[in-house]
Amino acid sequence: MVEDVRQLKILRLLISLTQARKIEWESATNNRHVPGRYSASIADATFSIWSKDGDGLHPYIFEMYNGEGDQVGLVRSRPVDSAVDQEMNDLIQELHQAAHRNATNIDAFLDHLIEELEREDGSPF
Repeated sequence: MVEDVRQLKILRLLISLTQARKIEWESATNNRHVPGRYSASIADATFSIWSKDGDGLHPYIFEMYNGEGDQVGLVRSRPVDSAVDQEMNDLIQELHQAAHRNATNIDAFLDHLIEELEREDGSPF
């Protein structure tokens, strides 16, 4: 249970730092059109998250590695038997989505696209 609490806290912090763009995620797959595997490093840790089926949906796998490259944590989507399981699944999904948005820089692209379309249209929405 203590491990679950720490993992939940790590996931929440990574989501927050990713959304604040304080962590940069990279695609760790060859196909950039598939929401696949993403990795990021901070301090002496490396994180990796991916959709097991490669479809961008559950089940997800999240791994943590120390500075020597040893796996020190593994979190998988799991059957929901408790509120902690549900929260864990929700956080893993949210982190995967945030990592995907960060790695593909989609928010900047969408903002730019809106500006261009508004310029063409002549009236902001």
